[in-house]
Amino acid sequence: MATTTTTSPTNLSNYEAINNLVRDSFLANFEPRKYLMRFSTAPMNIVGYDKAVWPAAPRLDITPAQAKLQEGITPTSQDFELTSVEVDTEQYGMYYKMSDRFLKVTANLPSITAKASQNLADATERLIDRIIQDEVMDNVSEVLYAAPSAGGTRRTSRANLQAGDVMTFYDLEEIAFLLDKAEAPVHPETGTYVGIIAPEHIRQIRQEAGADVNTFAEAVKYNAPEKLLGTQFVGQIAGISIFSSQNLKTYNSAIEVFPALFFGGEAYGMAKLQDPEVIFHLPGSGGTNDPLNQRATIGMKIDFASTILQQESLVRREGAGV
Repeated sequence: MATTTTTSPTNLSNYEAINNLVRDSFLANFEPRKYLMRFSTAPMNIVGYDKAVWPAAPRLDITPAQAKLQEGITPTSQDFELTSVEVDTEQYGMYYKMSDRFLKVTANLPSITAKASQNLADATERLIDRIIQDEVMDNVSEVLYAAPSAGGTRRTSRANLQAGDVMTFYDLEEIAFLLDKAEAPVHPETGTYVGIIAPEHIRQIRQEAGADVNTFAEAVKYNAPEKLLGTQFVGQIAGISIFSSQNLKTYNSAIEVFPALFFGGEAYGMAKLQDPEVIFHLPGSGGTNDPLNQRATIGMKIDFASTILQQESLVRREGAGV
């Protein structure tokens, strides 16, 4: 999303400058904070005004014997038939209210509006990531539960998880194996599989008894470190690029259960009818709802949806946070 440079407004009469500042501040703070949204696959097309479509084609699976050409003989073929994943988008929005008196007496109007836009960008990222989690992470078929110790017998359900069932290097090796075995493609942005995990799990991995923290391939050693700026990239383990997110949901059970999401390319999709629309209104813009021009608003709305595209490219791992 493009941003523009604008002069800083000093009073409410410079509406256009304030509006530009609000939008620029939102975009500057929103872009680096995308996690699940960042790694999603865009749809091929939008149907009507609220339906997104991702076409899918069958894998071409021909044996060497079938592929061998013989003079005058037509080789084996496979029908190319498209199926599609469709999802209806939904509209979401939120906004701040700011009193006219507060805006008039504040000594630094640009800082106030920029801070409000920054907070709005943070909230938008959290909202989008949480909605993607509700649709994607909750519905993953391949679930790996923690074990009491690295390499030990795994718990068989969420209800059986106990405190101390921590994330280990062994877990990451097992997850990489599951994705490899399912022939999940690597993510095109990283050239690896991707893991989005909670800070609690990052700490568990780093504190694992006898673990060498240098097992992480650090960002400076990454083959394209410029792509990682503004992210919570932790490092690579077992061909998985690990990112830390403070916005992952937890599940209630006998303990608080912390999930982590691992995936390859085209694992899930997110369809946007448009990028977040940032809206600033001066006091009085609400018409009869604001007859005395008492409040301004800074808000955002977005129309989008998310869905799983390939179950074989997804693994959810569950364990304890402590």
